[in-house]
Amino acid sequence: GAEPMPPTLRGEGNKVWLQRQDGVVLRGAHYRLDEHAIFPGAQVLIGMDPRPRAEMLDRYDNYGLLVGALGVLCTVALGAIATRRGLRALADLSREASVIRPGGLSQRLTLPADSTELLPLALRFNEVLARMEDAWTQLEGFNADVAHELRTPLAIMINGAELALARDRPRDEMREVLESHLEELRTLGSMVNDMLFLARADRGDAAEDLRELSLGEQARQVGEFVEVFLEEKRQRLEIEGDASVPVNRVLLRRALVNLLTNASRHAPQEAVIGLRIEALPEGARITVTNPGHAIPEEVRQHMFERFWRGDSSRPRTGERFGLGLAIVRAIARMHGGETFVRRTAGRNEIGFTLGRRVAASMSIA
Repeated sequence: GAEPMPPTLRGEGNKVWLQRQDGVVLRGAHYRLDEHAIFPGAQVLIGMDPRPRAEMLDRYDNYGLLVGALGVLCTVALGAIATRRGLRALADLSREASVIRPGGLSQRLTLPADSTELLPLALRFNEVLARMEDAWTQLEGFNADVAHELRTPLAIMINGAELALARDRPRDEMREVLESHLEELRTLGSMVNDMLFLARADRGDAAEDLRELSLGEQARQVGEFVEVFLEEKRQRLEIEGDASVPVNRVLLRRALVNLLTNASRHAPQEAVIGLRIEALPEGARITVTNPGHAIPEEVRQHMFERFWRGDSSRPRTGERFGLGLAIVRAIARMHGGETFVRRTAGRNEIGFTLGRRVAASMSIA
């Protein structure tokens, strides 16, 4: 005797669930052998215990939950470590930045080697510090230069006033003292006006009231103005070339006067001062030449700085405060140009360029 077939619990098609005598439910299949040659009409039931598979899946689920939990914990731990390291680098940068003072702008932030995110920030901050250091150095030098330039005329006026008050003096002597003071005050007023002009130029103001003018015609008119100055050393001015660009007439003439008087001052007696005007695709170039001694490279680097004079041992004369060439550079930049200095064919060449496009929205007023 064969074992009786286990009862079928349910099924769909040839797929059935079977229950063994011990009550275990099997997953199986039911086939009929109606056309079998040996056992026609026989039925075949195949069953498999699903419990081992279910247990295996349960273990996989448990393992998956465990691995997932460990992964979350590792991610949180690594994130905390990375965050703490990043915050530590940020705290170090903040601590270094907090001790930087105006007198110690040469200090730089330490570049974080282990934080690629903070490295660009530190680099940009150091670049800002470098620009601030340059500006602070210029400001300190400017203050020292102003104090130096003011000291001489103030000392002259103080000494003159003390001498005048030391005893009673005739009216003519008192008038002479007052005239001397007035001359010094006018000189100081001229310097203050130049400083205010340079301060406006430093803000990036562009020239306004621009008109298309002939630079050659303007140069000839300025030449007539400085002719008296040139005649003191029996010098001669030669003007060549022409160009027309939009310029502020007053500022252009001021720059030409400063260049010509500077060239005459540093040229020998009976020298020929040249003024050459060239048209450029982007504007024009004005060059003033003289046959003076070659200008050393270290001098060229500072020629257009305010309060700078090539021979600091020479006393200040008249209204010379070392602002003339600085004003030339300011005027050139206000017209979209730049200054230059070079040595060509035995002659010094100092000049500036003028651009055709100047920001009309900015004002020098």
